[in-house]
Amino acid sequence: MTRKPTMATAFTYPLVPHALRRWVTTSLVLAGTLLAWPAWSAHTVSGGIVTDTVTGLAWDQCVLGLGTTATACDTGAAQTYTWPDALTAAVTANNANYKGYNDWRLPNKNELESIVKLDTNAIGQGAIDGAAFPNTPITGDSGASGFAWTSTAYAAIPGYAWIVAFSNGSVFPDFRGSTNYVRLVRSGQPLAPIDTLGSYTIGGTVTGLTGSVVLQNNAGDDLSVGANGVFTFGTAIPAGGAYAVSIKTQPAGQTCTVSSGSGTASANVTDVAVNCTAVVTGSYTIGGTVTGLTGSVVLQNNAGDDLSVGANGVFTFGTAMPAGGTYAVTVKTQPAGQTCTVSRSSGTANANVTDVAVSCAAGVTGSYTIGGTVTGLTGSVVLQNNAGDDLSVGANGAFTFGSAIPAGGTYAVSVKSQPAGQTCTVSRGSGAATANVTDVTVSCTATATAGVTAVPTLSEWAMLLLVGLLAGIGLATQRKRG
Repeated sequence: MTRKPTMATAFTYPLVPHALRRWVTTSLVLAGTLLAWPAWSAHTVSGGIVTDTVTGLAWDQCVLGLGTTATACDTGAAQTYTWPDALTAAVTANNANYKGYNDWRLPNKNELESIVKLDTNAIGQGAIDGAAFPNTPITGDSGASGFAWTSTAYAAIPGYAWIVAFSNGSVFPDFRGSTNYVRLVRSGQPLAPIDTLGSYTIGGTVTGLTGSVVLQNNAGDDLSVGANGVFTFGTAIPAGGAYAVSIKTQPAGQTCTVSSGSGTASANVTDVAVNCTAVVTGSYTIGGTVTGLTGSVVLQNNAGDDLSVGANGVFTFGTAMPAGGTYAVTVKTQPAGQTCTVSRSSGTANANVTDVAVSCAAGVTGSYTIGGTVTGLTGSVVLQNNAGDDLSVGANGAFTFGSAIPAGGTYAVSVKSQPAGQTCTVSRGSGAATANVTDVTVSCTATATAGVTAVPTLSEWAMLLLVGLLAGIGLATQRKRG
């Protein structure tokens, strides 16, 4: 079997503005190690998949975004991705059963380099077998043209990963935030050595477990856990790759939930938390205690299951609640002459409920009068209570409305008709009647009338005459001196 050498030649990248993020040092050994790989030769093409019969690797015939019509990738448009998004694109393809398979992945550096074809590098064909992989983007060295991501992180510079340029077969690191093409691979045996630098394990802690739970990461990599403590999935995630831990199979009689279960792997993940609790089953009774009762009260649970209670002490509703169900105890009918209130009345039934408290006390009965005092009144004012029960008051002093208010009822005193030349205002005029009300205050004052001249009184006329006389004497004296 013939071999082709790994590229170890000097590479100088043109420093055009778009390519600044793809700089590499002159004389960089681009492949990292001097290893020999099988030359691209024997392969088969079927259903849009190219199978390398030497390595066993099965390649997507098209870069992601292009579709296959017969043997040509001539529909759609080639898509570019950042490195984290490229890793996620493989997961997305598997979830969609892409081309009938769900084990696609981003190839490592050595694998992707194995499909570089340099021995027939005709102008415009690039460094790839154009018949096996038609319409592969290869032209130009700016933007993402010809560059495809690998899953291998670049150890020398954090935040970089290896790419292969199918315009000329170069292999070099690129910033992970750059956008490049993606060609997925599946099955076969990965070409050793696999560079695991920049990949991280996913794990965490299980608590409360009494049986066995099966966990998954990214809808795969099943992990059966049979005891509380630390767990770690068997498959590491490439740096920057997404992880999502979920429960595949719950333990018998328990429900496990996952917290801090998803994110992007930038270091070994150890904080995924799986908490397991017993599944609540059965049914529970709802009840409590009545105190202060002198008659009979009707209680309800969840607006039903009426329960008539005629004595102080323990009570229990006749209908039990399913485990985990909610309850809400209320008073449907109050006892005669009493008012009962409920505390600790609602919740979730995870056991028999015995702490609902119903407390009854004497209710307010009877009726009360509403009244108060009028001051400053010079005419007659008409008062109202609750917009009725008119009361005409013609003198200062105490007043009382004719109609009493039921105990606990509300009152609101207002002025219906103001007295002539006055304005009356009400204070302490509203509230709830729990006794005879005597402190409503109605205060009346003269109303100022704009544009009207008051008529002087007799004493005011005398003062005006005196002022005029003195002014006349003063004027005459001034003229005589002049």
